[in-house]
Formats: sequence, C-alpha cells, structure tokens
Amino acid sequence: MFDEIASMYPKGRISKDDETALHCAAQYGHTGVVSALLEHACDPGIRNCKGETALELAAQYGRLETVELLVRTDPMLIQRTTPDIIFPHTPLHLASRNGHK
Repeated sequence: MFDEIASMYPKGRISKDDETALHCAAQYGHTGVVSALLEHACDPGIRNCKGETALELAAQYGRLETVELLVRTDPMLIQRTTPDIIFPHTPLHLASRNGHK
C-alpha cells in the first residue's frame, strides 16, 4: 500500500504547503501512522513551505506520544532549529509557546 501511494507522489509532497504524509500524521497525533511511515523510510527532517518538520508540528500541537516517537527515531531532530524564515525556534519553543508541557 505504501509503495502505491508513494508512486502517486514521487516527491513525497501531498499538500499545497509542501507537507508530506509524515507532516500530516504528526500534526494530528496519528502515532501509529507516523511509526509506519518511518518504517518505510520517510525522512523526518523534511521541511514544509514554512520550514517546519514533522517533529515541530507534533510539538506545536501537543502530540506528546508522536514527539517521543520522532525523537527516539532521530534524536538529532530535537537540536535543529528552523531556518531564519520568521524566527529561529526549536520544537520545545513551539510546544511552550502553545501551552504544552
């Protein structure tokens, strides 16, 4: 099934905001889907048109279980900051700004 979907979106982008399936699943806290996508070699470091990774979206929306999975998968994701599109921030900044502990 993943191969069929991947062939429909060769660059992995599925939304007008250049988000991947991983971005969407992380934002909505679908941890099982995130896990399956990571097992099929989806790159958690890809940024959307706003410069956000799946980890940053999960943190921003308070999806703790998804954040934990992404950090376990790629611990270096937590250290990355966004490019200077608006202002530099880490996933922790995003979670805190939106009241998530």
